[in-house]
Amino acid sequence: MDRIAVARKMMSKRYNCAQAVAVAFSDLIETDKSDLIKLAAPFGKGFGGKENLCGAVCGMGFVFGLIYADTNPENKRWVLEETAKLADAFYRKYGSLTCSELLKRKESEPGFSCVEYVIGAVEIMSNRIE
Repeated sequence: MDRIAVARKMMSKRYNCAQAVAVAFSDLIETDKSDLIKLAAPFGKGFGGKENLCGAVCGMGFVFGLIYADTNPENKRWVLEETAKLADAFYRKYGSLTCSELLKRKESEPGFSCVEYVIGAVEIMSNRIE
């Protein structure tokens, strides 16, 4: 599966960043694709459009949780540590985790699109699961 192509297609259909990242990994998740789209819907432009935590980063969290987490609360520390590593990798690549900060590139770079952040998140997540 070409995860980047899937994510690009989702973005071209006007889905949000979290939805695009989550659906790019739908083949590994035992959840219907439409449920992933619904789950990630509130995370466009950060939670509820508030431009806080980037939706692409949220999407990585959904994917990680649905692939690796379980229902045992004793494992939550490991899940948090591992998802922090994903967020750290995104931060190192882009210099922020905050949607409002990341969106400033639109002002300074004509033609810039959040697709770049989605692709970066897909690459980071792909490296983690391989």
